[in-house]
This record gives sequence, C-alpha cells and structure tokens, in this order.
Amino acid sequence: NAIFANRTWYVVNMMSKSKESVLSDSQFKTLYSRSDTYLITFTTIGSFSVTTSAGTSYSGTCRIDGEKHTITFDMGNAQGTEAIGNKMVSWMKNTTSYVGDTEQLELHQKNSDNFIVLGKNKR
Repeated sequence: NAIFANRTWYVVNMMSKSKESVLSDSQFKTLYSRSDTYLITFTTIGSFSVTTSAGTSYSGTCRIDGEKHTITFDMGNAQGTEAIGNKMVSWMKNTTSYVGDTEQLELHQKNSDNFIVLGKNKR
C-alpha cells in the first residue's frame, strides 16, 4: 500500500470530534519545534517505528487492510515520556481505521471521535 510502505508521516495535529485541536498552544508549539519528533515511520508493511520526544522511540507491528481502511498498532507497553507523546501513543494503541491518501492521513479510534492528523511533512 503506497500510503504506508517505506513512508514517514509527521503528526501535524490531534483533533476532537468538533475538528478542534486537543493540544494547548504550548503543546502545539512543541509539536512543531523540531522536525525529528512526533513521527511514524512505516519501514515495511507490518512494521513501524514511532518517535515522540527527542530520543524517545518505539517499534512495533501493525496490521493494515487497504480495502477496509483498517489499521491497528501493536506497541506493547510503550508510553510517551511527556504529554504529547503520551497522547500520541495512547491514541495509536486504540486506532482502528484510517482515512486519507499519500498527502494527508487521519488515524481514527473505534470508540472515540478523536483522531490524529498526519502529513508527509510538518507545515
């Protein structure tokens, strides 16, 4: 699947049902302060790594069904080391589906209207 294979996606926002950012102004500034943080790299179909804050990364496996637009992440006991990282890892663990294309991607959770917005770079 071209959306995932050998691709790096950057977290550009974390949104609520009302399509408003759930990040505070200071968290939003932190999100954009470095280009090497808050990203997901899909190395091959079924494998990924996620980098939260500087120096903190996790690897795991994922299951993707391109026809049904479903995705799940197995990250074991991973936890972020700060507020954005905690939210990102927690939401990824509960992700069940995706919407998007090779430009922008949204990761949605089963029992929540919150979603992570990913872009091919940080704007």
